[in-house]
Amino acid sequence: DARTTLKSRNLPEEAVTERVEALTQALGDPNLTNVALKTLETTLFEPTLEAIDTQFADQPLVRAQMLQTFATTTRELGLIELANDPQDEALAIRRTHLGDDAQKTLQSQWQLWSLNLYRGNLAEIDGHVAMLEKCKAAFGDDHPKTADALSDTGVFLQQQGRYEEAHQYLSEAIVISERILGKEHPDTLISVNQLGWLLRVMGRLEEREQYLRRA
Repeated sequence: DARTTLKSRNLPEEAVTERVEALTQALGDPNLTNVALKTLETTLFEPTLEAIDTQFADQPLVRAQMLQTFATTTRELGLIELANDPQDEALAIRRTHLGDDAQKTLQSQWQLWSLNLYRGNLAEIDGHVAMLEKCKAAFGDDHPKTADALSDTGVFLQQQGRYEEAHQYLSEAIVISERILGKEHPDTLISVNQLGWLLRVMGRLEEREQYLRRA
């Protein structure tokens, strides 16, 4: 059972009890997705984070890479609270050891922006638009990271009601994605779909239909 599995990791009894209680609480949730995520958090992600902190303490850049991967994965699964501290720490380490304008630092900074979107914090959108230009300078126009950044910026601008600007960024993201990844690549089609929904909000329904049908 869960208690036996956790004990096999030589965890303190207090930690074992805490995790078993959390798992028991999750199992009372009728939403099986929530149960699965809580189980992953308790039995996989928390021990993984502990291992990163202890095993790579003297290798800061390796630790930063693992923390960034951890933060991105948990964010994409909807475990926002679990992603917060690792994301902040990954960015801080990279800024210290690589500088503000290094590609990996910019990647972490961009991931923090994505996390802020999930948190509902869009107050700094204009600062992030400026950061987009730094990303384009660092990666170049023909890079998937640039296309992702443009697409994300379009989505964030749409949420603020800045539709014409959003249209510009999403359109540019599609052009770059089609050129470097292809018209049928999933990342390209994500941007195509996002542009379709933006056109719906803008009332441009005939244009919207062709993008959504394509996606």
